Amino acid sequence: VLLLGNPHPLGYYHAEIYVGRPPVMQDVMISTGSDLLEVTCSSCSDKNCGSSQPSPLYSPQRSSTIKYASPNQYQQCQKKQPKKCLVKEEYDEGSSIEGFMLQETVILSPFRVFRDNETSIPLVCAQKETGSIRSRKVHGTLGLGRHSLLFSSLPTLSKRMFS
Repeated sequence: VLLLGNPHPLGYYHAEIYVGRPPVMQDVMISTGSDLLEVTCSSCSDKNCGSSQPSPLYSPQRSSTIKYASPNQYQQCQKKQPKKCLVKEEYDEGSSIEGFMLQETVILSPFRVFRDNETSIPLVCAQKETGSIRSRKVHGTLGLGRHSLLFSSLPTLSKRMFS
């Protein structure tokens, strides 16, 4: 993962990842306080998610590699529906996101030609955002917290990301 940005004046670091097949570039804020990879989905209206995210937003309907997570697949599934895992994540500064959990192909390198950087990992497709997160200038959040689903679902991922 190539880190971009500057905590002064942006307040965060961010990285470019590619989600889905065909790959769609998503600029995600790095967070050590979150355990989830989350991107704002194209189906999220300005009313629910704000309008400051750059285009294009990720569209699960356009991806050939999407798999919806079942309601019992992850402990983060809070609201159970027959076929989807709904997740709500609250951040320390008061913002929150709500969405559904997917298993999706993600390329963690800015060099998309390197297929060994492609892997299928869990991510949250955000459908609702509250608080200051609505005004962010990125597509989502890459959670690198202690119990990150990225690391727990793929133990070798951290070796590939940080080698």
